[in-house]
Amino acid sequence: IEHGSPRLAIGDSFEVVLRHEVPAAVCEADRENILIHGIGVGAQQAGVAPGEALAAFWRWVGDDPIIGYHAAFDRALIQRYSAAHLGHRAANTWVDLEHVVLLVVPGLPSRSLDAAMAHLGVHCLRRHQAAADALATAEVLLRVWSRARAEMGGRSDIAAFGRLAARHH
Repeated sequence: IEHGSPRLAIGDSFEVVLRHEVPAAVCEADRENILIHGIGVGAQQAGVAPGEALAAFWRWVGDDPIIGYHAAFDRALIQRYSAAHLGHRAANTWVDLEHVVLLVVPGLPSRSLDAAMAHLGVHCLRRHQAAADALATAEVLLRVWSRARAEMGGRSDIAAFGRLAARHH
């Protein structure tokens, strides 16, 4: 999402497959994960080392804010692995879009991204694939932006957006 008046910046994206040494005997949880995310054993073994992937991720993010749906899980995971592999904890602003959506979109049947997408008419090309989920989340943000901005008194800065999310949380 570009700053200011938000719009999609499709070419400005980051995606990497992490290297994961998959044991010869793949357990049921691994099989389910492969089926859900579509990242097979070969792709996992050929992936990028976690420290290298995280360093590239933080170069791409810089000091920009990070907005996600159910962001607490992603934040905890990314910060834990960044500390372990890079020895640092980034100070980026994190905003959970779920809290904004629940505040400005009445009548959602559940708190899920799927419910928000269905209610707002957002289609995801391949659910549980990182880039497709990120694009769908960005589209949800764009669909609720004007409502959120009205709740923020016409402001459009990330600090106001974060305060709006905190109001629901």
